[in-house]
Amino acid sequence: MKIIAAKEKLANALHFAENIITSKTTISILSNILIETLDDHIIIASTDLEVAIKIPIKSEVIEPGSITIHAKKLTDIVKALPNDDIMISVDENNIVSIKSKNEEVKAEFKIKGMPKNDYSVLPEKNVDFFINISQKDLSTMIRKSIFAVSNEDLTSTIKGVKLELKDKKLRFVATDGRRLALIENEVKTDNELDGITVPHKVLGELLKILTDEGQIEMGLSQNQIYFKISDIELISRLIDGKFPDYTQVIPKNYSKKVIFYTNKMINAVKRVSILTIDNKSGKINFIFKKNKLVLESANPEIGEAREEIDILYDYEDFEIAFSNEYILDFINSIDTEKFVMGFNEAESAAMGKEESNDNFLCLIMPIKLN
Repeated sequence: MKIIAAKEKLANALHFAENIITSKTTISILSNILIETLDDHIIIASTDLEVAIKIPIKSEVIEPGSITIHAKKLTDIVKALPNDDIMISVDENNIVSIKSKNEEVKAEFKIKGMPKNDYSVLPEKNVDFFINISQKDLSTMIRKSIFAVSNEDLTSTIKGVKLELKDKKLRFVATDGRRLALIENEVKTDNELDGITVPHKVLGELLKILTDEGQIEMGLSQNQIYFKISDIELISRLIDGKFPDYTQVIPKNYSKKVIFYTNKMINAVKRVSILTIDNKSGKINFIFKKNKLVLESANPEIGEAREEIDILYDYEDFEIAFSNEYILDFINSIDTEKFVMGFNEAESAAMGKEESNDNFLCLIMPIKLN
């Protein structure tokens, strides 16, 4: 194999492909990226056996062929070369030569590759139907749900996002047992899906690729999800198991409704959180008074912090406590100047949503006050 490709395009493709590879793999070839020729293109591909990505790059194909190369080493080499075309060639012993076409740079790298037949089979697209959605809308849906996915070693279904499709509405739901995020968006389709659980990883990687322009094709079935953005393809297996019945935990009504100013609130929470860094719970007390909120945090070994901000609140005095991480994750997902929270008791889940937007909500369990 011998090809010439533009450094910038090659580096971008390798970056996305390397992100798919897990550092914990015990199968050495899964640390590699596959490069193979196809007409006047090369295909950059990688997999961790659960998620796979394929990225075509327009290239000059001098000799067709294929090879797998250690992902990090190849990415580091390409990054280190100047912003000119790069030649990659493979000899009969699978030794890969990499050098810049810039004649002023005499550097040449030779690394050992492995043949494609030793590479694990990349999953093929196998879906029941397709829907189209704007990249911006899908990016928003991922961003407003993925923060609630569990980072702890709980049940495997909680470590993904539930996807439902019903009545022309696409819904994403995520929970870690202490908080829940739900967002939905209208789509043009007559197809329906009771619910599949999509791994956190594929959505996180997709979020890095999506832009604010153009459409994305999404293929769905009961055991696979597929995304096509321009020429980039992402394929992922789904998580087996039953997702928790989240509908039972969403309260129907709230006795107290509060309106916050988004920027003021996020800055105040960040400041009061400074002294919670060494506090495992990150506890912040929320003390509500008429049109005022007092935020308090304390660390017995360091000190305490207090800040007061204006809000819209016209009920009796009320106190509740939350994890600063959970509150900040929620507020960072807000795209409006104001947001709303609903409260019942100090031990009950609070609801958060954007002002004048019923398509997104977040539930957050409080921390005990004492």
